[in-house]
Amino acid sequence: MRRAAIAAILLCACGSARGGSSASPSGVVSGFPSTSTPASAPRLQSPSATSTAQPLSPVALLPVRDPGFGCRLPVDASLGESPLRGGFVTVPRGSFQPDAASQLINVTGQPWSYQTTAQPVLKGTDGLGYDAQESRWAPASPDVFSADGSEYAWTERVASADRLHVTKVADGSDRSWSVHSTQQGGPIPVPLAIVGGSVLLTYGWEGTYGVWRLDLAGGSLTSLSTQPAARGYGARAVWLQPLRGTTPVGAEQSGDTLARLDLSSGAVVDWFHRDGALVVFLGADGDGYPWVWAGTVYSFQLQQASGIWRVRSPGQAELILDGQRAVRISNDVRGTWFANDSGVYLFAGGRLQRVSATPAGEVLGPCIA
Repeated sequence: MRRAAIAAILLCACGSARGGSSASPSGVVSGFPSTSTPASAPRLQSPSATSTAQPLSPVALLPVRDPGFGCRLPVDASLGESPLRGGFVTVPRGSFQPDAASQLINVTGQPWSYQTTAQPVLKGTDGLGYDAQESRWAPASPDVFSADGSEYAWTERVASADRLHVTKVADGSDRSWSVHSTQQGGPIPVPLAIVGGSVLLTYGWEGTYGVWRLDLAGGSLTSLSTQPAARGYGARAVWLQPLRGTTPVGAEQSGDTLARLDLSSGAVVDWFHRDGALVVFLGADGDGYPWVWAGTVYSFQLQQASGIWRVRSPGQAELILDGQRAVRISNDVRGTWFANDSGVYLFAGGRLQRVSATPAGEVLGPCIA
């Protein structure tokens, strides 16, 4: 979901949010009322930001370093193409080696679905991830794999009724549930994460609306929140990207703020804000801190990549890398990884290192020995 959501935010010149898009699916259990920080409330102090767009200038790159160990990092090297193209970058200083086992093809009769050419066949609709436990590529974002890597969630988009699937990586066995919207042709279900025997999901098309929990044992669907702009799950919370300021920062549902939705109480607390900048959730690291990219979008395809931030608490953030951007972070026992067109980076022990100069779209799993 992450790559599709970011692409929509940055590049889609969409209209305003459709009122009907927040319609609830039928036969669900209502959850608690949602609360949020109103747009008129005092906002978090922004990290320093320029008030007007500045010309893009070359960014001084970190030197490539040896982190003191060797491993192979699964990455996407398609750099915006679809479907994604997986392979491995050898750490340290290695080049990209494509892996034929990552190849995806369209499912016959299902234009939105992909499947692996490797056996057993695994199906999905969005993204690419590497499951280190099973040594398998799957057509799903790393965000929607279970914690043990045994299964992943995805949405089958069909005209009659969208279905949410949970697929076993080991053998491709599959369970599915009808979770389509009551509004035919309306928003589609988008899985956020598999957590504690449930799938957390939102509904979206031009933006996302609400948070729901699908119980995998009984199949019941429970509404947890009506908050819009859910972007991901991490550190026991759903993270939102609302717009608190008055300056538009992108297309449909583009936000200038990272907010934490507590799934127990429904409370929403703003953690990071930047006036006039697009703020994108990248994931949470092993210490439970969310990361964001914040930048200024000032033309259809040109962004001022103003930096990658690690947010420690509401209003408290540290700049990890200035002048660059990322799509996601990925964690393993060695630290937090991310990649972009300048190479592969590792954050560990409070220090950021550039461990390869090989361009990559995103990190898709843990670095393996």
